[in-house]
Amino acid sequence: MKIQINQNIFIPAILLTFISIVTLYPLYLSQDIGFVKLYKQIFFIFLGIILYLLLQLVDINKIKGYSYFLYILGLLLLISVLIFGTEIRGTKAWFDFKILKFQPSEIVRIFFIIAFAKFLSDFYYKWSDIKKLFLSFLFLSPLIFLIFLESDLGALVLVGLIYLGMLFSAGISKRTILILLILLIIISNILWFFIFKPYHKQRIITFLNPQKDPKGAGYNIIQSKITIGSGGIFGGDVSQIRLKFLPEQDTDFIFATFCEQYGFLGALFLLTLYFIFLKNIISQIIISKDFFKNLLFIGIFLNFWIQIAINIGMNLGILPVIGVPLVFISYGGSNMIASFLAISFIRK
Repeated sequence: MKIQINQNIFIPAILLTFISIVTLYPLYLSQDIGFVKLYKQIFFIFLGIILYLLLQLVDINKIKGYSYFLYILGLLLLISVLIFGTEIRGTKAWFDFKILKFQPSEIVRIFFIIAFAKFLSDFYYKWSDIKKLFLSFLFLSPLIFLIFLESDLGALVLVGLIYLGMLFSAGISKRTILILLILLIIISNILWFFIFKPYHKQRIITFLNPQKDPKGAGYNIIQSKITIGSGGIFGGDVSQIRLKFLPEQDTDFIFATFCEQYGFLGALFLLTLYFIFLKNIISQIIISKDFFKNLLFIGIFLNFWIQIAINIGMNLGILPVIGVPLVFISYGGSNMIASFLAISFIRK
C-alpha cells in the first residue's frame, strides 16, 4: 500500500514540533541535564513521525475492525498502571522505565476515539435517544472509572469533553441534551462533595481567585501571567525563565515560556499555525462521506482543540490548572506520540 501523507495536516504538525525544539533549546541551555531532555524530545518526535508513516500503510477499515480490541487493550494498560505504575504529584498514571516515562492514558484516549466512532456509527440509528445516551455512557464508564482511580483530572476532563462532543456530533435531540445537562450538574455536585481530593478543589478555588494564595496555590497562575507579559511585542527578556520563577516551564506552562522568548508576535504566529492545523482537520470532516470517518475526525479534532484551549487558558489564568500539555510543543513522549498517532488516521 502506497504511503499517502496528508500534507495539510502533517506539515503544520512538523512545524509545531520545530517550535517545540526552538523553545526548549534555550530553556535547557543552562541546565546540567537539559540537553538530555532535549535529545529525548527529538527522539519522541522522530518516533512519532515513524509511527505516522508506518500507519499510513494500514487501511483505515482494518483499524476500524480492530477498534474494540484497541479499546480493551487500552483499559488493560490503565489497569496495569494502577498496579505497577509510579505516582507523580498525587497522580498514579505513569510507567517509569528509568530512562523514559510513559503515560498510557494519552494513547488510550486515541483508542477510545476510534472505538467510540465505530460504536456510534454501527448502532446509532438503531436506538432511541435515551438508549443512545445510556449505552454510550456504559461504553465510556470503564475508561472514566480507571482514569478517576489514577487521580488524573486533566485526562478525565479531556475524555469527558471528547465523549460529549462526539455524542452531540452524531445527532441527539434537545430533550436528551437537557437530560444530559441535568445529569452533569448532579455528577458535578457528587464529584465536588464526595470524590474530589482537597488539591483538586484547591486548583478550582485558586483559578477563581489566585490572589487569595499568591505564594501557594495561586503562585503558578500569577507567575504565568507575569511571564507572558514580560515577553512584550518581540520577546527576548527571559528573566522569569532564567530565574526560574515560572514552574513547569517545559510542560504545563510552555506557552508562557514561548511568549517570554518570542513575545506577542511569536504567540500570534503560534496561534495562527494552530488555527491552520485545526482548520485543515475541519476540512477533512466536511468532505468525509463515511459516518465512521466523520466521527473519528471529529473526535481527533476535539482531542487537539480541547488540549490547546485548556493549556493556553491555564497559562492565561482563565481556566483551572489541570495538567494538560500543549500538543506537539510541551516536553514529553506520551503526548507527542499520541498526537502523531491521532493525525495518522486523518485521511481521504
